[in-house]
This record gives sequence, structure tokens and C-alpha cells, in this order.
Amino acid sequence: MNPLILSHVKKTFPGKTGPIVALRDADFAIEEGEIFGLLGPNGAGKTTIINIALNLLKPDSGEVRIFGEKPSPNVLRQINLIAGGSSFHWAQTPKDILTFFSKAYHIPDRDKKIAEVLQKTRTEHLQDRKFSWLSTGERLRVAFAKALLNSPKLLLMDEPTLGLDPDVARQIRKEVLDLKKSGTTILLTTHYMHEVEQLCDRIGFIYRGQIIDIGRVKEVKLKHFGTYDAILTLNKKPSARLAKDLALTVKENKAKATLESEDALANLLAAVHTAGYKIIDIHLKKPSLEDYFIKITGEQQ
Repeated sequence: MNPLILSHVKKTFPGKTGPIVALRDADFAIEEGEIFGLLGPNGAGKTTIINIALNLLKPDSGEVRIFGEKPSPNVLRQINLIAGGSSFHWAQTPKDILTFFSKAYHIPDRDKKIAEVLQKTRTEHLQDRKFSWLSTGERLRVAFAKALLNSPKLLLMDEPTLGLDPDVARQIRKEVLDLKKSGTTILLTTHYMHEVEQLCDRIGFIYRGQIIDIGRVKEVKLKHFGTYDAILTLNKKPSARLAKDLALTVKENKAKATLESEDALANLLAAVHTAGYKIIDIHLKKPSLEDYFIKITGEQQ
């Protein structure tokens, strides 16, 4: 069963000169156990989708299903949220915060669960400090601990590593992958493309409130670019004949080929080896997700 399905969802907000369309026919489904990346420029509708999934906003039209049901208190107990910049009352301690939310979530054996999430997020040493005293990374860990209290089947993550130091962001990404291994389905929004490439199984690209592309990361990049470069370092300069036969661009002992598939790379390497050359190094220059983001955004303008 799909943890989250949006079917032709539309959402508008009132504006001074007329309605502002946040979502127009947003339509996609998240598969169980995957990390799904929702990408798009600022104002595209990513956070609106998260708020609708949390039942904080009602769509003007269309349907939302969470584990096959309409959003309701019972269904919402199976999900949770981590947002970058999450904030709690400045005078509360992490233990106060977790105690409050464990009561709100009706968690049985609260003390045991709080101890468990504190240990899992490595925040035991912070539990009695005021929230206002914590660093940005420590505050996010508290938000992470809060989100794990109800052992969510679906976790919504809205820019979770925004503004974090690289070492803290790396640890958060590791914990996200650990959650996936445990069976949690994750919807991730982020502007960090390297993060998406490391974490996501599939992505959906939203532009002006509509999903305009969806698929596995590797597939969507190849669909929009079609080719990639293979740069070979050989034991000697390739002959003019080899360069012509294999359509190589040659500079000293380096040869560059533009390829369309993984099979083409295997064929290239076999041909170079058969011609009597030793391959010292191979560098593949493939389109990045950042290239994809810029290209697909440009195509829509």
C-alpha cells in the first residue's frame, strides 16, 4: 500500500490581485520503504504538499490518501515531521519537549521511549539544557528525537539539513538511511542536490504547483541529457586511426568519448584493449542532479 498518494490536488491562496495557485493538478505516489525526493525551486509547492499531507491545509480539489485513507487523527499517528529550523519554547529542555509530545502522541511507557530516542539521536547529554542554549545542529537532533517518538511509518522531512555544519549534516544523512533500513518511508525536500543523489530512490520535480517529471535519479538525468563523457588515460597516445574509429577526442595520452549507455562504455574499453593499449585510469563525467535541476527549470521558463 502506498504511504502517500496525491491525486490531481489543487490548492490556491487569496492574493491582492487574485488567487495564488500553490498546487495545480499535483499528482504522484510514494512507494513503501523508499526515500522520495521532492525537488523544485522556491515557491513551487513543496511545503504546501507537506502541510496538506499533515492535514494542516485542505486541498481545494483532488484527493490525498495516507496508507489508503483520508488524513485523520488515527492515520496521522503513523506519520511525523522534521523541518529545518524547527523551534520549540526557548525555556523548555529536550526532556520537557519529548515528554510533552509523548503525551500528545499517547505513547505508552513514555520514559522508556524518551530514553530510547535520546540514545538513538545521541542527545542524552542535552536533555536538561534549555532549548535556547542549543546550537542549530543540536536543535535539529531534538526535532529528530521528537519525530521518532511515535515510530512513524511515514516521515516527512522538509529541508532537514538546512544551515547545518557539514559533519552534522553527514550524520543526519546516515540516520536517514538507517531509518529507511528499518522500514520507514521518507518524503524529503531539499535544495542540496548531492544529498538527493546520496539518499533518494526516486525524485519528483515540481514546478509552479505541478509534478512535471518523476522517476529514479539515474533515469531522469539520462532522459534529459542522453549522453555522458568517458575520459581514458592510456599508456601512450592513441593513434589517429583509433581516434577516428572510436570517435575519440585526443590530447596526449588522454582520450575522451561521448557515450549513450553503460553498454557503450564496455564496448569502448574492449575496443581500446583489443587495439593494444593499456588503460591506466577511467573518469566518467556524468550529468549531476544540479545540472538536471538547472536544465529542467530552464525548459519550463
